[in-house]
Amino acid sequence: LAWGERQRQDVKVHRPEVCYPAQGFALRRVEAGPPIATEGRARPVPTTELLAEARGGGFEAVRYWIRIGDNYGGDGLGARWYILNEGLAGRIPDGILVRASQRLAQASAAPGSQRLMARFLAELVAAVPAPSRGMLVR
Repeated sequence: LAWGERQRQDVKVHRPEVCYPAQGFALRRVEAGPPIATEGRARPVPTTELLAEARGGGFEAVRYWIRIGDNYGGDGLGARWYILNEGLAGRIPDGILVRASQRLAQASAAPGSQRLMARFLAELVAAVPAPSRGMLVR
């Protein structure tokens, strides 16, 4: 979990598809994952799945979502636009990256890993006390 109280154009949550290549991983797949249903939220939370290959061998499967204010998903430009519009309205939203990852020996293990991480993230949200759950999902 990476939370920031104030999301601005110059300081905001970083997207894993930017951070992983910066750390030497090669992205093999990035796509919208199945949304995760969470208690107390009318709509499921949209997620992104990625598969990264480590320079020295092996893979890392990642499932995540980014929430900025009440906004989910979208690309980097969409997040910037949302932050700009919130700023023009006099609001500076908070933001959080909720990410799970698993190291894998083979890329073929990614689908099972993604299902496991989806269950883990849904259970994580459910385990957070209701008054604090809004930090993860709104």
